[in-house]
Amino acid sequence: MIRDEPTQQSSVRMGILVSLVLVGVVAFLYAPVRDFGFVSLDDPYYVQQNPYVQGGLTWDNVGWAFTRARMHNWHPLSWISHMVDVELYGDDAGGHHLTNAFLQALNVVLLLWVLRAFTGSLWRSAAVALLFAVHPMRVESVAWVTERKDLLAGSFFLWTLLAWLRYARSPSGARYGWVMLSFLTALLCKSTVITLPALLLLLDVWPLRRVEGRWFRPNPEDQTGMPACPRRSVGAVLLEKLPLLGLSLGSAFMTLWAAGDRGASSAAMPLANKLATPAIGYTEYLGKTFWPTDLACFYPLPLGFADGNLDDWIQRGFLLYGILALVTTAVLVGAFAFRRKLYLATGWFWFLGMLVPVIGFMQVGSQLFADRFSYLPQIGLLIAVVWGLADLLDRFRINRVVGPCLVLAASAGFSLVTIDQVQTWRNSYRLFEQAVSVTEDNYFAHQSFGAVLAKRGDLQAAESNLREALRINPTFVATHITLADVLVSSFEGDRSTETFESAKWNEAKHLLELASRIDDESFDARFEMARLLSEEGQFARSLAVMRQASELRPSSLECLALLGWLEVEHGDLNEGVALLKIVVERRPDHAPSREMLREARRRRRGG
Repeated sequence: MIRDEPTQQSSVRMGILVSLVLVGVVAFLYAPVRDFGFVSLDDPYYVQQNPYVQGGLTWDNVGWAFTRARMHNWHPLSWISHMVDVELYGDDAGGHHLTNAFLQALNVVLLLWVLRAFTGSLWRSAAVALLFAVHPMRVESVAWVTERKDLLAGSFFLWTLLAWLRYARSPSGARYGWVMLSFLTALLCKSTVITLPALLLLLDVWPLRRVEGRWFRPNPEDQTGMPACPRRSVGAVLLEKLPLLGLSLGSAFMTLWAAGDRGASSAAMPLANKLATPAIGYTEYLGKTFWPTDLACFYPLPLGFADGNLDDWIQRGFLLYGILALVTTAVLVGAFAFRRKLYLATGWFWFLGMLVPVIGFMQVGSQLFADRFSYLPQIGLLIAVVWGLADLLDRFRINRVVGPCLVLAASAGFSLVTIDQVQTWRNSYRLFEQAVSVTEDNYFAHQSFGAVLAKRGDLQAAESNLREALRINPTFVATHITLADVLVSSFEGDRSTETFESAKWNEAKHLLELASRIDDESFDARFEMARLLSEEGQFARSLAVMRQASELRPSSLECLALLGWLEVEHGDLNEGVALLKIVVERRPDHAPSREMLREARRRRRGG
């Protein structure tokens, strides 16, 4: 399965048969997602509670996708794909999941044909595509509706490689235009593909052999059997990447614009901590590529990362830099000196380079790494491993059956882990229960699991998880808000004087006050505080806080409805009428606001 006959003897029929097998593998692994729901991790913001996505495919919504950032990201084509799904499936989460599974199957087949077209090697390409399809680190990108952007960007990324191959073999302006268009489309799905121009330089070295020079002459044993590309000087191959680099820089600018204050917060983090993070991240990705256990939806940075130097973390990071440097040196020696196995350099630097946008040089968010970030970078490692294994077997004249058996054994092991990992995305409960069980000091997982438990009515377990999250990270605003809600919910509708004077009620208010001080732009903290003050009968304070919340999120209908009621009863009647009118226009089925609007208009008329 790893050795190949010459390309001209590899039939199209065999390629189609292998493609069908790969599609079957993806279908088998991801068939359960048809019965999965949305999860509380970002799915509400991307799909369920996003009014533009829920509005379906309209010109106004498409305009929003291109001109607005949400969730600190700018990926308009990914938003549009969610709008299309809403048109097709409505709120049926299973349909959204099936789109992801379809895109994964498409990408696996595309990967097979891209590698075969570049190298002429059907079976080695099939081995890489199979390992890519079954690897457990793919699950997050496929089984999570929000990560549609990985799959879409991956598709257009692979189309760009095909377009580049056509251009490299017969350069023309029209063919270069197709490369530019494909790359631009990939960037509009997810900006993490910005390093593709550098990857094309690697592919020019191997397998395309386009670069002139003594260092870039391949081993005669390493010929691909594919039509040769016109050779060009190093300067020429660099210059032809400049327009693509311009697209990358434009996408990077849009990404920084969308990140907003998250980019600024990254700049304020200790430099030594940030410098150590990439080396640790690279080794984590390497480790989980070959031993994918204890996978979770969130891997936290160590405590104190954002506000203090961590000596152990820094020492570990720079030790790992040394190890990575040794590996890189060995790869370069193997690629350019002894046996001239240039695929080693292409595969290794594909992996290193494509992780650069997410490896932590500019730390955005509080995750150390994420399974989804390996979606395209891991292909480089698989290429280096599969081609290297095949060459080793050939060199030592090991039986031809050994290679396929090793690939199939690895695929079977990965598949078993993938089958189990897919089930963790069935619902929010399983997702965060898994994260809590396989990670340590994971405040995000405890907070999210606590929120899920609270919705299920298990307030005691919810409070326990939330207090653990608060112990781990006392500054995580979401924990304060969720714990406050759980404490208030324990009264089950009892709003007596004793309730308002109880320790739990006052602790809830204290938590919300802390949340507002930690994040002075927290809408949820102010909204919940206004709601509690209203229930206590402190309407003047409630109205003042609710006005602040409305300024932070003027599009929230829930906020407008409650603020409209407060204005009518305790503030500006005309303002209350105007706010309630907005709510009723956007939500005609919102009966309380409609009744309150009718009553407010009656009062204004003096009736």
